[in-house]
Amino acid sequence: MSFKIEEHITIKKLLLLLLGIFVFIAIVLTLYFCKFHEGLSTDQGIWGQFGDYVGGTLNPFLTMITFMAILLTILLQKEEIQNDKLDKSKATELEKFYNLLNNNRDLFKSIVVNDIRGESWFALSGPEAIINIIGHDMDSKLMSNIRLKMIPHYDRLAVSLSPALKGKYLHIIGNIEDMNRRADFLAPDGFKDFFKTTDPFEAAKYFGNGLEDELYQISIDILSFNDNIDVITDAFDRFYNDRGYLFGHYIRNHFYLMDFINSMKLHDKEYYSRIARSFLSSSEIILLFYNNFFHKSTLAYRNLVLDYFLLDDLDIQPFMHRSFYVKHKAKLLEYFKVEYKKR
Repeated sequence: MSFKIEEHITIKKLLLLLLGIFVFIAIVLTLYFCKFHEGLSTDQGIWGQFGDYVGGTLNPFLTMITFMAILLTILLQKEEIQNDKLDKSKATELEKFYNLLNNNRDLFKSIVVNDIRGESWFALSGPEAIINIIGHDMDSKLMSNIRLKMIPHYDRLAVSLSPALKGKYLHIIGNIEDMNRRADFLAPDGFKDFFKTTDPFEAAKYFGNGLEDELYQISIDILSFNDNIDVITDAFDRFYNDRGYLFGHYIRNHFYLMDFINSMKLHDKEYYSRIARSFLSSSEIILLFYNNFFHKSTLAYRNLVLDYFLLDDLDIQPFMHRSFYVKHKAKLLEYFKVEYKKR
């Protein structure tokens, strides 16, 4: 669009220049014929004088016009060369962006884990693999940390439960001792301690109906902001140590992709960051959240994730601390800026 506008302006200028030349020639001839208006002469000397007049008057002007035309041609050629270089640079920059993006998608698809369903093993890749390891490994570490943090607060669980589950929870608490006695009586030798528990979370597993899930969600609300930070940080550190070999290369490549977008000089960064963001699956958004807030991620990477709104849809993603994120989003952002400066 801009090229067409510039081309239109250039043609308009050339037309004005040609009009100016014709006007100038017309003025020169008009002045001569106004002064010497005796008709066409048959005397060669008169024609020679007219030629001298026209040549002496118009030649310097036409010489200047010719010089300007040559100069304009040189400038246009130089501009064309610069435009060609710019077009090549733009094409190179765009090609590198798509290469990094495609490479990042290939790396994500290469994340593979095996999962057993019934009596068969299934190979899960990409988003399914990440959902699997977060849902199993990460969540189990979060739950164990929550249970440890909640030991001093067991008495607050019953108060916060919904009426539908409160009775079941109180029944669990009142019958833990009875359950342990039954384990002594019924469990085979060597497995008695395995079936005993004083942990209401463990006991809740056997009652189903969403009681265990609600206990964890209530616990997250009961625990302080800093306790939840400790819970998630410790869980993700252990998760990364156990499973980081599966996705660490993808995380590093994603940082290079976002860093390149941020360094783009010939294209709209916001537009291409939106393209990159459109490829993110729900599991990737959750993984980026954990990695950039609760791991030893660089401040540069965290800022890129936030500046280009990669976590915009996090508040609608299904993960254990979703309500915590929604409730404390602003505080989280401020907290981790401060925490990073302390390191």
